[in-house]
Order: sequence, then structure tokens, then C-alpha cells
Amino acid sequence: MKNKDVFNTGVNLEGLEPAENIRHEYEQPANVSHDEVFTFPQLNDKIGLFIVEFIGNGKNARAVIKKGMLSLVHKSTIAGHLVYMIDHKKLICKGGRTGVWFDSKYYEAEKESGRMFIPYGRTETTGKIIMINGQFA
Repeated sequence: MKNKDVFNTGVNLEGLEPAENIRHEYEQPANVSHDEVFTFPQLNDKIGLFIVEFIGNGKNARAVIKKGMLSLVHKSTIAGHLVYMIDHKKLICKGGRTGVWFDSKYYEAEKESGRMFIPYGRTETTGKIIMINGQFA
């Protein structure tokens, strides 16, 4: 939430410990290329942004995997915006730790309905919004 920019895929990971290290050994000589399919079952049933980095033989490649998403549905009313957040399964987000940050203010979703109300400001405001549902933002 510090700078509200989109994720930089070239982020420097040097000095960070990976959540998981997997080592693959090959029978082919280093100068023989081959195709291989990698699967990541540890990402099943998870949402978020994941960085997978392949390092070997002096070369590296990176994949940024985005799983899940949040979207916003709103309706203008006489006093402000009536807002609902929708998850990647097209369900209304509700429950604890669900809400949006807009204009440096947090608007929490009603626990039962997921409804949020953002009142109109004194002046017209355009800005970025941060949607939060559980541990996903």
C-alpha cells in the first residue's frame, strides 16, 4: 500500500529466502537442450502473486503467476457509492478483513451482506482503490 503501483515483475529478489527450493538433476549433458513441463501443485487452492525462478548453468528465467482476482461493482446513490467486491469465483466478498482503501480511508464491508458505502466527498476525487479480502489484496 506504500506506493499503490502495480507489481514490478523485475523486482530484485537478491538476499531473500525462497519459500521453497526444488532441485532437478538431468541425465542429458549441459549442452543438450530439451523440453520439460513443470507443475506446481503447491499452488493449488491458493490465491495471490507468486514468483517462480529457474536458475541453472549460469542462466535464469522468471515466471510471475497471478492466481485469483478481485473486482468492484458499484452503484451511485444520492449520498455516495454503494459498493460490492466480487472474488475470482464471482461471489460477493464478505466476512472479516474485507474492505477497500480509498483516499487514505478504509471502508469495511458489512460481515453479512458484503456491502460497503463510500460517501461522496466535498470535491470530485479520482484515485486508486485497494481491495482487500482476507489475506488477498
